[in-house]
Amino acid sequence: MRNRSCVRSLAAAFALAALSGCPHPPPEPTPDAGTLDAGTPVDGGSEPEPDAGTPLPEIPRPGSQVPPRAKDPAASCQEVKARNPSAPSDWYWLDPCGTQGARQALYYCEMDRPGSNGARGGWTVAGWQPASAITTLGVERRDTPSAQASNWSSSLECLSFREVMIFNKTTGAYFTDSLPGEPSRVSSVPYALGVPGHSFNQGRYGPDSPSYTPITQACVGFSYNGALSAEWACVTDTSAGGTARGHVADYALDYNCKPVPTYDPNRAWAWADNDSCSLVGEDYAWGIAVR
Repeated sequence: MRNRSCVRSLAAAFALAALSGCPHPPPEPTPDAGTLDAGTPVDGGSEPEPDAGTPLPEIPRPGSQVPPRAKDPAASCQEVKARNPSAPSDWYWLDPCGTQGARQALYYCEMDRPGSNGARGGWTVAGWQPASAITTLGVERRDTPSAQASNWSSSLECLSFREVMIFNKTTGAYFTDSLPGEPSRVSSVPYALGVPGHSFNQGRYGPDSPSYTPITQACVGFSYNGALSAEWACVTDTSAGGTARGHVADYALDYNCKPVPTYDPNRAWAWADNDSCSLVGEDYAWGIAVR
């Protein structure tokens, strides 16, 4: 079991890592690319499993099916949905920065899943990556967006949003949440957007070094000690109403996973629903979408 003193503060955690045997995240494996499957929407911390007997749709594959560049590209997938309510989940050219098409880029739009208000679709996907990834999603443009790419990201720098989705591309599970207040925008990591209990967190927590390569985490519904803290990743403090749901790693396993799983420094991650964890150390891909 890990020394819990190593999670009392971020600075203490890094200082103790070398002295007390605290965990270090693993190198990045290459999981199966999978598909972005239709799952069951979840708001409030429960996660029904998708019906194993129901076929789940596969994302079209750019390369042979890349749409032509748009003459009048929408700014977001939500605008695509507003223009055409029957628009299918697919790849679309978008222009989030409003450049009259000069800087349009290819995005995947998820047009079926409902959010917390019951409205379906209009989700702009920021990308997906392996469970062990140290890269971030939505703050950079990385690789070519495709169903075959296992680690890609499209920039959300100009796109404001009020709802967020953390999805497990491999299993089809996902969580959504609404962010109160003014529209949010992703610009740099780590971040904690929204309010305690209704928040969106993502970040690489910890310094890069030859012995420490922090795994990226992302979750919704985060609250720690009744507050938001980008530095505290996606840990859950149930006594203060914390309900972190999504992809967690490393030190967060101590807080989210009850019982705490046997720690494997080479595969230190899990899919968390508040204080319940699954897929501990398993290969899966996860991603982010906003609207």
